Amino acid sequence: MARYRPLLGKLLPSAIICLVGNVIAAAPIFAQSNSGDYIPPPPPAMAPAEPDYTPPPTDATPPPPPSPGIRTGGSAGATEDPPPPPDYSKVAPAPDYSAAPPPPTDAELATLPALSFRPLEAGEAYHTRFSGTITENGPSGPVTVIDPDGLVGSILDLRGPGQPSVGQHWYDEPQRSPATAADAGQIFGIAMDDFTEPNIYVTATSAFGLHLEPGTKDWMFGMWGPDGGPGTVYKLSAVTGYIPEVFADIKLEGRPNTGAALGNVAYDRWHRQLFVTDLETGMIHRLSGADGRELSYLDHGLDVRPGFVDAWTGASLSLDPVVFDPNTAANIDNCPAGAFERSPECWNYADFRRRPWGLGIRYDEKTKETRLYYGIWGSEGFGNPEWDGAGTDRRNSIWSIRIGDDGEFDITSNRREFILPAFFPPDAPAGKMAGNSNAVTDIEFADCGPQTVMLVAERGAVRNLGLDQENGFARPHESRVLRYEIGEDGIWRPVGRYDVSFHERDVEGVPRIRAGGAGGCDFGYGYDSSGEIDLERPNEFVWMTGDNLCSPMGPCYNAATDLYDDDSWVDGIQGTPAELLSEIEPAQALQLAAAPPVTSDEGPANSYMIDSDINVDANGNPIGYGIDSNEATEIGDIDIYQPCEPVDFTEFVPPDLTIPPAPPPVHLRTMTHQRDGSPMHRVDRSWHERNWSGTAVSVRGTTGIVHGTISTARGMTRTFPALAQPLLAWQRSVMARPEPLLAR
Repeated sequence: MARYRPLLGKLLPSAIICLVGNVIAAAPIFAQSNSGDYIPPPPPAMAPAEPDYTPPPTDATPPPPPSPGIRTGGSAGATEDPPPPPDYSKVAPAPDYSAAPPPPTDAELATLPALSFRPLEAGEAYHTRFSGTITENGPSGPVTVIDPDGLVGSILDLRGPGQPSVGQHWYDEPQRSPATAADAGQIFGIAMDDFTEPNIYVTATSAFGLHLEPGTKDWMFGMWGPDGGPGTVYKLSAVTGYIPEVFADIKLEGRPNTGAALGNVAYDRWHRQLFVTDLETGMIHRLSGADGRELSYLDHGLDVRPGFVDAWTGASLSLDPVVFDPNTAANIDNCPAGAFERSPECWNYADFRRRPWGLGIRYDEKTKETRLYYGIWGSEGFGNPEWDGAGTDRRNSIWSIRIGDDGEFDITSNRREFILPAFFPPDAPAGKMAGNSNAVTDIEFADCGPQTVMLVAERGAVRNLGLDQENGFARPHESRVLRYEIGEDGIWRPVGRYDVSFHERDVEGVPRIRAGGAGGCDFGYGYDSSGEIDLERPNEFVWMTGDNLCSPMGPCYNAATDLYDDDSWVDGIQGTPAELLSEIEPAQALQLAAAPPVTSDEGPANSYMIDSDINVDANGNPIGYGIDSNEATEIGDIDIYQPCEPVDFTEFVPPDLTIPPAPPPVHLRTMTHQRDGSPMHRVDRSWHERNWSGTAVSVRGTTGIVHGTISTARGMTRTFPALAQPLLAWQRSVMARPEPLLAR
């Protein structure tokens, strides 16, 4: 992989802190809880299970997309004059990577400022992604393994692009507070709480594949984080500088997650709690925001399916319950489909009828209700013989449940809000996906103002072609970001789609749209004409994670040539004005024989494109890392920090915290390979060694520079270049830059 990834571990010691708070007594439980088995009451008399989905009545057709004079982001429906055309003279030209300077020397690194921490600030974001890979020498030759020191998450400063959004690669966005695979393993989902100095929560994931050590049945180093496993939720606390620490280990009545891992996480600011989806059991777990204790869980298969209201038709319906079998597990030892890593059907994903992934929380000003929304991922059966004939259950759908005043699930309020519109036409050559769509992995509502808009992000079907393969972890270019708005009748209706990436589907087949979504989205602040953030304009931008935002298949704008000819590979996040919507599936998008492009690129052409990698050195000079190779399907989620008026809730005040000195570095491979996580993996170390029995040949200097060869128990050797540790310090100094380094 051409992405720049330092080879050695983190320089910064972790802090160990204990949070002490009052325990809030649990209120009566409506759904299953960890206090005992709950037997749901029989569902009321209802209409029989539907044979297939019935569309809404004809008088409930979706409203037309907003006109150019209407901004639906922020204050929905407020009429404004169209913004003036962008001033292209202020756009920085695409960098000349051919003239990129070499990495800094030891002497240059010694002059860099020390890394400092600060809390999240309004307009900043947290972004997750795959850590990347390195190559090691194995008994039979080179092998590709997870890079434990590759970045899996960081804070991105989106406040000052300093230029209008015209479809260019914003290549020098500041990044800070990096987390590596050695810190947290592979992570996807993100939530932020509403503290004055907000904390961040992330979830362990299989979205980037499940990986074993070569020739073994043990988890690969870097698959899961310290003391963690497939069910771990990490907290990145502001008081520790956003260093990942285990917050909760999701289990079902003591049973750990065996491989499928977690989906996403949402923070409920009205009750100071979090909700987490479990892709293995199909449960939605409710956690205390104070200490991560499990308070209860919702079983969609047992608590929701037997009795719910279909919002679009108003009908009370009942579907057969679907039960989770706790005796199942990820089939590492004897996967009938072949190699375990290449066979998601052996990863023990929950039954397609009870498998939630994306979720979001919303407060309705009209009904005074708080509801949890979640997406059921029904579009993949993973070998389940019942999937072919399952009708509507094969489709992806959005459901909701009321959260009571005590924070509990109210299973008398179940609603199926809508079924996702098909991405593939029914007659498309898409096999079993014809007439279907991909999983909803993120659901977002505006943090500030009326929550009348819902964003829904999809992600391509899970797969694992291998760590050394392009497009390895999902099917790219077939996932959307959709916008729904709620009517006076309480029904959510689609009003449009955001084009993600410049690449319009062509060789992939119909529909011919820009569907490069990677599964994450959120609302962000608007910008003035010079490209500076305006904190008085929340929700006016939509930020979306995506694949091949710029690429040879769909180049970005280049101010140096005043053409759309920047064909560098940009995989990361796209920021688009919230009002720039496209039809969900325009008629011309089904014309495969038409010459490209067949749809407008207005959305991408008015967006900022950011690569997840660090593309500049400490002085802001382009270095070219990460933009010369395709890293599609390696992109995760995004959350934007938009603080609003405080919620009417008793403030949780953490006690005074003291941070003890870090113990000596400890990091042995035997501590990281239990299937349910490592009980001993330490984060307080100076560098990470993939070896569990060998020692470094030599260590020199005071900066932790390591060089020489390490021999491992599996017969592999790894040579550490002398510049590895200075490069890590250099990268972290780049991420700590206090100001954007842009051509103004």
